[in-house]
This record gives sequence, C-alpha cells and structure tokens, in this order.
Amino acid sequence: MFNRLVVLAFVTVFALGGTHSASADPTKCKQGIAKASAKYVQGRTKVFQKCEGAKAKGQLTPATVCASDAKTVTIVAVLDGKLAASIAKACGGNDKTCGTVDDDPLASIQWGGITTCPDFESLGCTNPITNCTGISTCIRCIDAAAVDQAITLYYGAMVTSEFGTSSAVNKCQQAIGKSTTKFLSARSKALQKCWDGRLKAAHANPCPTPGDGKAGPSIAKADAKKISTICKACGGSDKLC
Repeated sequence: MFNRLVVLAFVTVFALGGTHSASADPTKCKQGIAKASAKYVQGRTKVFQKCEGAKAKGQLTPATVCASDAKTVTIVAVLDGKLAASIAKACGGNDKTCGTVDDDPLASIQWGGITTCPDFESLGCTNPITNCTGISTCIRCIDAAAVDQAITLYYGAMVTSEFGTSSAVNKCQQAIGKSTTKFLSARSKALQKCWDGRLKAAHANPCPTPGDGKAGPSIAKADAKKISTICKACGGSDKLC
C-alpha cells in the first residue's frame, strides 16, 4: 500500500534545496508546488472515496465507473484548475503566469535538470518540462495515478453483491474504504507540513522521520486509527483482527 502513498514525497524531492539568487523567491515557489500537490492528492482522494463509498452503500450502481461519473469529473476538473493556478501563482512571477519571462527559473527550484516528467509506474506521465506549466502537468499526472491506484487497492477487490445490503460484510467493506482513504489524506497532510517546515529552515531533516518531530507520530496515530476502525468493523464479535 505504501508504494501508492509516495507521491507527495516525490514532489518534495524536486521542490527541496537551497535558495538561489536567480529568482526573487524560489522558496515560495517550492512551497507552493508542495502545498498544491498535497491539496490535489487530498482533494482527489476525497472525491473518489465519495463515489466508491456511494457504490458500497448502494447509492450508485456497482457498475458505475467513478472516473466517468459526472459529479466526480466536474470536481476533478476544478481540482485540476486549482493545482495549475496555485503553482502559477507561486512560481509564475509578478504576472502569476507560467511561460513568461519572469517565471522562477527551473534551476533555482531544483527542476533545472528535469526536462521530461519522470513518470509513475509507466503510466504515461512523460510530458516535457520547460516552465512551471510543465511542472503542474507532471504533478497532476503523477498525483492522479498514485491516488487512483490507491483507490483501486482499497475498493477494487470488494464483492459487489454485498453493496447496499448493510450486511456485516458490507459494513466491513465501507470501513476499509473510508478508513484507508482517511489515512492517505492524513499522511499527505503530515508530510506536506513537515517538508514545508524544512523549506522554512525550521529543521533540516528528511520527512517523515526524523522530520519535524510531528509528522512521524501523526502518521503513526492515523495508521493506528485506520487499523482500529477496520478491526472494529471487520473483526467479528470481539472486534479484533
């Protein structure tokens, strides 16, 4: 599962580094990239969990493809736009537009040697990167692929004949899907805060461990809550796994 939760770390690896004089505020740009990525991961996770959760509850048919669901598609389009706008605002200079002369130079934000998006498990995230538009396209593609794989892991193997029955199995299904997506979002938030602290020079550690001293415990707490919720719903009469 953790292979599908690495996307924020991927983004911040390229966002981190020392401040350079080539740009007015490359730190602001790097912070903006990491924050925008985290928000996108959390937003996409939430909208797909709602759709898959509605299927498990019997509110949508089991055959519903969430990636094509009208409500889901509309919200994802808004998230896509916010991601691009946030990165342009942080990295696009005074005009807050990527691709113009006052952009933060890619080298100043540690993206200078990346001419092509490095992809995620050969899923086609290979767009060219010549300015911050390419960065937002790359991040959107990789974040989306990682979240979609996680959602498939959480919901894809469920027995659809139980959907909407409110049976013990169905309650277990719902708990698995909801608690794991909550954990994914909590982990994303903790990592983003930790990396942001490093960018602000509050610490110089890799995240989450030792990180800022908060991310690790926060993730561990979220993981324990996830396990407890699943065991309570799926562990039978003693509520133990």
